[in-house]
Amino acid sequence: MFYNLFLGIISGIVTAFLLWFFKSLWVEKLIPFFKKISYSGYIVAGTWYEDDGIDKSTIYLKQVGQEIKGTIIITKPLGETKNFFCRGIIRGSVISIMTFNSDRTQIGAQSYILFVKTDGKVLNGSKIYYNIFPSTYEDEIEHIKIAWRRENKKTND
Repeated sequence: MFYNLFLGIISGIVTAFLLWFFKSLWVEKLIPFFKKISYSGYIVAGTWYEDDGIDKSTIYLKQVGQEIKGTIIITKPLGETKNFFCRGIIRGSVISIMTFNSDRTQIGAQSYILFVKTDGKVLNGSKIYYNIFPSTYEDEIEHIKIAWRRENKKTND
């Protein structure tokens, strides 16, 4: 009796491990591989730089097919830095990215609509952001035109 119970528990553990392993393989390796080989559009993965006249940003993007993920590090004029995580999508030459402050105790959200320009070395567009220090002393949504530039083209990660 105990043998059957022990055998059932062991087979359940082995089955759970195998299911977890194949799910991880499918989600982390096979789906990104199929997206990568089936995507034939622009590759925007790599390091980008932005200077909007107030803040300087370094943008690190990874791309799997149409999906974009990454980190944006914004350096304020007095040296303060803010980290944002971002997710987006590229369709044709249009890129849409949403960002949120990595520090969940602070307010921070931005959205970008960008267009691939200059043989893929520049992304031009607009940034819409939540401004907590406007000149009217009331929080508000603002936008500015921006350009992201990269120094060296990088192949897909």
